[in-house]
Amino acid sequence: MTNLFQLFKKIILCFLLSSVNMLYAQSIQHCDEKSRVFTKQTNLIKSNEKYCLQEDLVISNLTIEDGGKLYLSKGKKLKISGNYSQKGGVVIIDSQAQLLITGGTELGAFGSQKDAIIELMPNAYVSVTGSLSINDPSWGGYYKQGKSFIKMNDNSMLEICGTMDSKVSTYPIIEYIGKGTKKAILINRAQVAGGYSLAVSNQIDWITLGSVSGLSAGKANWCGENAKVSCPYWPKTFDSTKDCGVLILPNDGRNSKKKMISNPMIHIYPS
Repeated sequence: MTNLFQLFKKIILCFLLSSVNMLYAQSIQHCDEKSRVFTKQTNLIKSNEKYCLQEDLVISNLTIEDGGKLYLSKGKKLKISGNYSQKGGVVIIDSQAQLLITGGTELGAFGSQKDAIIELMPNAYVSVTGSLSINDPSWGGYYKQGKSFIKMNDNSMLEICGTMDSKVSTYPIIEYIGKGTKKAILINRAQVAGGYSLAVSNQIDWITLGSVSGLSAGKANWCGENAKVSCPYWPKTFDSTKDCGVLILPNDGRNSKKKMISNPMIHIYPS
């Protein structure tokens, strides 16, 4: 009996070590020896620079140049109390990590021919209190290269509380990259304007509380214009009377009990 118990302990230990190594391997591909540590003093990420956020931080402003990279580690929060400008490069927001921007946000640079991408992993959250402007690096398709868009995953949420203006006219601005187990949610609290379509996937639920001009839903499930809680795609846990950045997200389905993540700004309840 003792030998059986010891064997069982070894199996459990091996499983735990395997799980830890797997998580470490997933993280290390973003936070490697070439990564710089993102600190309170970081307000500019230059071309070919790579930064990793490993603790909750509040900074004033942030600019990311073409080729710059920023990775927000799992469960960490970056609050930008001013403006955010991503002229190019890639920002990856890991599971349960949060990017909160209280000022205006600009994604992409006109005619730069360089990609500007924000990628949300499962259960990641982005909130923009100010306006969001999405610029087109391809200059309306004149150039063959360059896109500005947002990748959304299962149970990820993007909340835009100010106006959203997409100047993209040749490709969707939202790309679904999840496994199809949960919907991704985009909430626009104010006016939306654009010239093409939102998404080519029906795994995106789009809630617009204001008017929409020019931008079509594509294949996204659309609640709007001036959406009401009676809309069939309205998130069960979303309360439009709450302030921007204070949201309740659906559970990812792995825990049937009420739980909270470390940040008090977001609560995860069962859907």
